[in-house]
Parts: sequence; structure tokens; C-alpha cells
Amino acid sequence: MFESFYQNPILREYFNPNQFHITSWVRDPVGLYHPFVFDFEKKFFDKIYAYNIYTWMNKWWWLSIVYSIIYVGLIYYGRLLMEKRERYELRLPLILWNLSLALFSIFGMIRSLPEMIYALD
Repeated sequence: MFESFYQNPILREYFNPNQFHITSWVRDPVGLYHPFVFDFEKKFFDKIYAYNIYTWMNKWWWLSIVYSIIYVGLIYYGRLLMEKRERYELRLPLILWNLSLALFSIFGMIRSLPEMIYALD
């Protein structure tokens, strides 16, 4: 089953188990040191890659405003649409959703706490 998964070159690049190796100290182009860096994060320290991301974000910044307006509209009109409908029983999906958000936040804190402590030192 997983053999076909790893035959796809894009999936093989992004889900390579070797990319989860942690390097203890990495120096970025600005000269700052970062305490714990995964191998897949090292490409963000490449000046050309960072410049391409910066250029793309400068070109398409306005999309965030469009998406925000669409989101607010969907929330407003979604409430009007659902007003006359029968309530859904969403207790279990909401519990699972909140649990997954809590776990994601915990892992994010574990990942970013050493960087923050190092930066504040």
C-alpha cells in the first residue's frame, strides 16, 4: 500500500522520513543561530527561496483581504440560511475538533518554546 505512496516524487519529497532529523544549531543568512531545526526547515534559510516567498507574498497580499470578506459573508449568510433548519447534533465532532486544536497548539508550543527561550536570552 505505501509503496505506491513513495513512488510519487512530490509525496516522496515532502514525506521523506529523513527530513525529520533535527540539527542542533543552524545559522541563518542574517547571522542568527537557531537551536533546533528540522531538515525540511533548512530551505527557509536559503536566500533565493526566501526571496521568492517574499516576492510572492508582496504580489498577492491583497488576496487575504478578499478571503476575509468572503469568510465574513459566508458566516453571515450561513447563519441566515441555517436559521429555519433543524439543529445538528455536533457534540462529538466539536469535542474532537477542540481536542485536535489543543493537541496542535501543544505541539506548536513544544516546537517554538526553545526558539523563544533562546531569543529572549
